[in-house]
Amino acid sequence: LEARVPFGDLDFARYVMSLDPHMKLNTYGKGKYLLRHAFEGQGLLPVIVTGSGQRSLLERLDRTYPGYFCSERMVTAYDVTRGKPNPEPYLKGLEKAGAALGRAHALKPAEALVVENAPLGVQAGKAAGIRVMAVNTGPLPDSVLLEAGADWVLPDMTALADWFKNNEL
Repeated sequence: LEARVPFGDLDFARYVMSLDPHMKLNTYGKGKYLLRHAFEGQGLLPVIVTGSGQRSLLERLDRTYPGYFCSERMVTAYDVTRGKPNPEPYLKGLEKAGAALGRAHALKPAEALVVENAPLGVQAGKAAGIRVMAVNTGPLPDSVLLEAGADWVLPDMTALADWFKNNEL
């Protein structure tokens, strides 16, 4: 929750905290494993864009996805002055992706796909001009992510991994 509500959306925080604690448990570990391997052989360059600056979260990403998210392919709260829903984090992600590919310029929005699980992130991706696939990993109804601008909504990380295995961007 801390990484998803960095700018004090207290109504959302109260809503999430009022839910049944069992609904908030992280039960998608299998999907993370599948997703890690879904990128292999696809020619995709994953870049993470997070509003978090928590060292523990960033270290956990490195442990969960070793070698996938080095600092050159990660945008955190330390890299931007305006967070989501402002497009700055995703525009910075396009710059980092371009640099990681050896380009002198940023990736074009049409060359990217945002994968998000929060309405503010969906709004930021769309504001940057990028297609957005939402993965509903939380308690919100799919309609909230669609109303925020998501082009697609998938039910979980396993479905996302399957999508990457079976589709081309």
